[in-house]
Amino acid sequence: MSYIDDIPLFRDMNKNPDVYNLPLDKATKESIQGEKPADLKSIERRESKKKIEKLGPLAANYREVIEALTDIRLKPEFSSHDPENKVLAERRKIVLGFLRQILDDVQRYVTVVNSFNIIYNSQNDTKDSEEYASNLKNVDSERRIIHNRLISDLKIFVRLVNINFNADFDFNSRFGAERQMPDRKNLSDSELREALNKRDYIKFDQKNFLLGDLPTNSSLEREAIKEWAFGLYGDLANLDDDLKEALQNKDPN
Repeated sequence: MSYIDDIPLFRDMNKNPDVYNLPLDKATKESIQGEKPADLKSIERRESKKKIEKLGPLAANYREVIEALTDIRLKPEFSSHDPENKVLAERRKIVLGFLRQILDDVQRYVTVVNSFNIIYNSQNDTKDSEEYASNLKNVDSERRIIHNRLISDLKIFVRLVNINFNADFDFNSRFGAERQMPDRKNLSDSELREALNKRDYIKFDQKNFLLGDLPTNSSLEREAIKEWAFGLYGDLANLDDDLKEALQNKDPN
């Protein structure tokens, strides 16, 4: 199953957290807590292999995430475990592919915002006010669609990173989310716990978690998204190259 096939599931999980984050029953929860490892080994953040200075600070954060996800492995003692290596490679492809889709939407968003500004500023030169209003409405409608999708997909991206790779993510929440994944449906609870404990999780800096808390005011939220998108726009080509390279890396070890 490709990451494109999984996107509807991720969006449904984001819209219906009450369904996908159901509390575990007492017996399962106690079993998980009893068997989870006392210490989750995390990968030390490495200096970027590439010249971060050529990127803006926002894009540099994304490059750190891309490189960290590319470098993640199973714990050394499980490095030859083919089934979990396969899952890890697929999850990496899902998350990186999802980020690439988000960056494509950033480019569309900036283009639409620029189109909106051009139409808006052309009011004095437009003789047909109805045509002006219609054009402005259509472009603004497209902007809103991309705006809302960006917010939703960024939240999904952060959740995917947390579930699959973040050492600080709650184990019970990870277990509950993994239990819903199609590639885990044939595993018993104990087998799933063993599988999750084979991975060498990473500690992510908060700066890597993208937008942070968005303003509740719709106008301020719109401006925050706009500032974020334009902050990335100049570095999209470099980040896309990073993602292409990462997605071509098929060997997790």
